[in-house]
Amino acid sequence: MVRRVIGELEKMSILFREKDGRNVYLSISEEHFFCGEGSKGYKTVKIFKEELKRIAKQVSLTELGFLALTLGHMHWETHVLCDNPDTLDKSQIVLWKKRHLQEATGISASFLSSTMKKLRELKVIAEVRTVNEGVVLHPNIVCRTATKPSWEAICETIDNSITMDNLKKD
Repeated sequence: MVRRVIGELEKMSILFREKDGRNVYLSISEEHFFCGEGSKGYKTVKIFKEELKRIAKQVSLTELGFLALTLGHMHWETHVLCDNPDTLDKSQIVLWKKRHLQEATGISASFLSSTMKKLRELKVIAEVRTVNEGVVLHPNIVCRTATKPSWEAICETIDNSITMDNLKKD
């Protein structure tokens, strides 16, 4: 799975390999540390380097690959993981719960559970359980807008904009 994810990220010029003697290092392209439109017209996610370095020291490459897989499903404004991350109308967001991540990423339930626990402990993600439930990527780690949303705004979106009608169906 890791090799597949790394290969996909290399094809999109997000990751590149650097060889130093017998060691091979992976680096994230500088182009992907800002918000807006990428060179090929696709939307990008701003990744905060210092936070990413802190996280990378504490997770496996496979767990980091899982985090990379979630970035394409993060709603541009609210950071919730969903089917339609580019929608402007928050009431149309098709919200994911934890179980939907397994289906979307093709990973095992045990790996998902342990990885989610570790990422929660590192404050990379949060499972918000209020009126509704959602998985959120922390705005101190990644962001798709010029300004970071507050946790209050994220919870408000989950509580007020998302109904049982637009929750991802099993």
